[in-house]
Amino acid sequence: MSSKGSSNMAKMSLSFDGIVSNDCQQNPDFCMWNVVAFLYCDGGSFLGKGGKDPVAKDTGFKTLSFSASAPIQECTQTKTAATQWRCLFPEEYYKFVFTPMFFANSIYDTWTRPNALKVSCSAKTCPDSNLATVYTNRDAVRALAREISGSSKKHAVFLTACPVHRMMIQPWLSLSVFGSPTMQVTLTAWLRHDETMSGSDVLLDITPAVEQCSSVLNR
Repeated sequence: MSSKGSSNMAKMSLSFDGIVSNDCQQNPDFCMWNVVAFLYCDGGSFLGKGGKDPVAKDTGFKTLSFSASAPIQECTQTKTAATQWRCLFPEEYYKFVFTPMFFANSIYDTWTRPNALKVSCSAKTCPDSNLATVYTNRDAVRALAREISGSSKKHAVFLTACPVHRMMIQPWLSLSVFGSPTMQVTLTAWLRHDETMSGSDVLLDITPAVEQCSSVLNR
């Protein structure tokens, strides 16, 4: 158990940045909103609210309930039993969500590289032997962003070349080094249904991306 999953170990006060900041210069669209922090690593966060026991007794692992989430249910109906798990991924899930969505992601996401791609890259360095894998994933993210942006005007995508993670709750929301137009400007345009503003594509190799974003990475 950790502070992310136990109220007994959680911090009594937290500071918020980015989209949950109360600084109206950094976050003009949401600075006056109330903010609630939910601990999400306690094992109780399941997709949907099915009546079945979410614990698979034969394996001891917890499973997701597909029965109560309408988008997930619609998605799984288009898949075979062996591929229904793909409905947990944004590239499949978003197609069945009616609510407009704003996506923000780094083309060099620092969680994806070690955990999904299984390559040994830090935020600032990446061995040449891993670059082909990293660039293949980068191009896949860019292609998906174009697909989402083109599928419906109600969705918007912001991409950055800065190798970071957890973008929306960091103080980078309004920094031009993070992207131009900035994530905050792109978010505002999406909220106001301004289709002339788009930050849905970016292309930099990883070395110039690190150099461009050095002021962010050194914080």
